[in-house]
Amino acid sequence: MKNNAVEPIKLITCIVNRGDGETVTELCAREGISCSVVLRGRGTADNAMLTMLGLGESEKDIVMLTVGQSRQGEIMEKLAVTLHLNERGKGIAFSIPFRACFTARFLCSAGRNEGECELD
Repeated sequence: MKNNAVEPIKLITCIVNRGDGETVTELCAREGISCSVVLRGRGTADNAMLTMLGLGESEKDIVMLTVGQSRQGEIMEKLAVTLHLNERGKGIAFSIPFRACFTARFLCSAGRNEGECELD
């Protein structure tokens, strides 16, 4: 019997120093990850807060990419090594389930007949 289960997708977000977003997209290309978005950000936190969080300067690249759950750990490790994320001020990376990006109403209505979902 064929297993039709769909692998859960993870959204990985990297907040790195300006210019390092290109390094993330290059890593994605090497790993066959075709879906990545780079946003330019500028933080509003004061220097004490940035230092406490280990983020250094306030101009950042924010990179979002999607991977299957089975590759999440591998990709997160490659990001950490490539970007030296274990060093203070180099940036951070985290992941969340991709489904968490949608509202309950959207998820409930996708592919269902009206009236099948009960939302508070």
